[in-house]
Amino acid sequence: MRNLLSTLLSREWDVESVQAEDGRQGLQKLASDGPFDFCTVDIFMPVMDGFAFVEAVRKDRAHDKMKLIVVTTEVEKSSMD
Repeated sequence: MRNLLSTLLSREWDVESVQAEDGRQGLQKLASDGPFDFCTVDIFMPVMDGFAFVEAVRKDRAHDKMKLIVVTTEVEKSSMD
């Protein structure tokens, strides 16, 4: 999913992307490579899930202007509760 989104963003909108394998690595990338205009977040990432990632990002005032786009491959609403 991560590679697909990166490819689509690059081809369709000429967006440069930086990828992370999990939420913890995502926070590290924000600190080292940011700021970014937006971030796509998978809810079910390993190590640190998307909910914890979003919470951590929103606590850091340096990322107040960054948009977060939350994605998932889950189809059952009960998985999101």
